[in-house]
Amino acid sequence: MASNVMRVKLADEDLGVFDFQKMTVFDGIQLKAKSGLTIKQFVDGLSEMDAAALQALVWLLRTRQGAVTEVHAINFAIGDLSMEEEPDPTQGTSGSDAAATSVS
Repeated sequence: MASNVMRVKLADEDLGVFDFQKMTVFDGIQLKAKSGLTIKQFVDGLSEMDAAALQALVWLLRTRQGAVTEVHAINFAIGDLSMEEEPDPTQGTSGSDAAATSVS
């Protein structure tokens, strides 16, 4: 995972911002219960572009938006997922430092 703060989009759907530093214990418990991934497996999996971690990321962000679904029911074309670095407010970086990453 290149950044702790990422804007995540799936095709035209803006899933919002994922900030690892703001991930809660409850998020971690739900992640483990629903996907079987520990927080470490999830974070490492995002760095490795692991399909289960990408699926869990989409599930987590949709859940935060109020969508209720099973993580294993989420399916998408890998190339439709993009993660764009957001400036870390604690680091004082400018928006010009952001980098876009497409999974495809």
